Amino acid sequence: MLASAREWYKMKMITGDVPIRLTGAGKGVKLLLSKESIKSFKNLMTEHQSKLTKYKMNSERYDNVGRLKNTPNQLIKNKIIQTRIHYLKHEIKTFHQNINNIFNGK
Repeated sequence: MLASAREWYKMKMITGDVPIRLTGAGKGVKLLLSKESIKSFKNLMTEHQSKLTKYKMNSERYDNVGRLKNTPNQLIKNKIIQTRIHYLKHEIKTFHQNINNIFNGK
């Protein structure tokens, strides 16, 4: 019994891996999943880049958790802002690496 593309995609999302062969399915399905993964990572990169730009421009406005409001001094506030910026940059870099891994067959 052949697994549908949707079932393969669900397996990919759950396990993080695509079975090479069950009963005849193979590279075509893996290629389809790779294209979907690349599209997803590109969308996430764009979204995070937008968040980063907005946060750098007005970190107070995009502090949806309220951490900046409750800081005792400017030094701690600056540390929180820099940590958030670093985190967003790290996420963008990770998405970029994931895309490269897909292209390189890893």
